[in-house]
Amino acid sequence: MSKSWGLQQWSAQPPPPLRPPIPFGLPALLPRPRSVGPVALPWLGAFSAAPFDMRQQALAQILPRFPLHHLTTPYDFNNIINPWVRTNPEVVPNLWNALPQDGLRRAVHLVLGAVAASSPLNAVDDFCQRLLAELELALREDTRYSMRQGSLSVSQRSQHMFRSFAEISHSCHSPLLGDVLRDFFLTHVRHLAEYDSPRSLAQWCHSIMRSFMATEDKDLCLIKLLEYRPGLIDELELEHA
Repeated sequence: MSKSWGLQQWSAQPPPPLRPPIPFGLPALLPRPRSVGPVALPWLGAFSAAPFDMRQQALAQILPRFPLHHLTTPYDFNNIINPWVRTNPEVVPNLWNALPQDGLRRAVHLVLGAVAASSPLNAVDDFCQRLLAELELALREDTRYSMRQGSLSVSQRSQHMFRSFAEISHSCHSPLLGDVLRDFFLTHVRHLAEYDSPRSLAQWCHSIMRSFMATEDKDLCLIKLLEYRPGLIDELELEHA
């Protein structure tokens, strides 16, 4: 049995094929929350102003399974996203280092904002660069702040954002978002392997396996992590002994 296979087991996620995705549904018939107004979705105007075929092309390229064509008001956003956020397995309260619902919801905003702000002539590269920049910023914030005593992870902000993007990638069948996660992880895997806790690293691995990243890229991420942290599986076994 290869070490990367053992790490997949510790990530609590079986090897591909992935579990059936949690789909985004159509807008539900829910009451309109008073707290949400047009200013809550700054990217919505960009989508509304774009030609319909351009929006469809961006949707097909970047978020194939997301019902973006149903988003015309902030209320549609809430009715599509909120049920998905509430039922996502990464926000379960008793999960160690669970994702906060607001953080997962914000990640959806960031992804849709990156799609809306992308140049029609270079949508894919723009999308990837914008989200990579968000992850890089989160990691810089971690480097500055997360060494405080009691922190769950030295990469908590970036790890939460990474895991949120992985959940969106999983549900939307987005290989491009998987590419973003691959590039970020491979760039910073040495730092993460050196400083992060075993449990936090297991969650990074879980998100890699959850994402719609290509199988060979998932394998590469796990192999690189084990190159820099060869004793990780033993550490996890000791924690669970």
